[in-house]
Amino acid sequence: MGVDIRVTLPPGATLRAAAEVIGIAAGLPWRKRPLGSSHPGFWGIAVDDLVVRGIEEIPECARIRWTAPAGWKAPGGVPAEGHVLWHHELENGGCGICPQSTAFWICVGRRLVDAFGGTLDYNDCDAVDVDYRRDPPACLGATDGKPWQALQARIAATPPITAEELREEAHAAYPVWA
Repeated sequence: MGVDIRVTLPPGATLRAAAEVIGIAAGLPWRKRPLGSSHPGFWGIAVDDLVVRGIEEIPECARIRWTAPAGWKAPGGVPAEGHVLWHHELENGGCGICPQSTAFWICVGRRLVDAFGGTLDYNDCDAVDVDYRRDPPACLGATDGKPWQALQARIAATPPITAEELREEAHAAYPVWA
């Protein structure tokens, strides 16, 4: 049995929005996508090279996969491709991810919890279940209007992970990302 992290996000955090935060944290290129004349001034996030797929054999999960464009060097030493399972159902009605306890995934977990609220457990084999916690923003779960735009702005504000963060991360159980 390995050591994993556990990122539990509150109801209202969507698979697509979480995938966008993961892609931006991994350093994938992204852009603001105008919503057109019916919503002037409003925009959504479009993260390039990000794929979200359901998994037929595990109906409770979906796979988030990214691959950076050819010739692109991932910033900060973050690998240019990877994947993680998204769990639609975790405790207390939440959702989230449970990848290996590496510096990369701990940094991603913080980005997710900062964007949507929730909890992060750095090590699912120790006696502490919550190592990092944030309250959900008022805009979580928004589907339209100014609250939805505020949620898009929170996602867009996600900083890419840096090499310095990876070097300084002291909570990881494994020395390399996975």
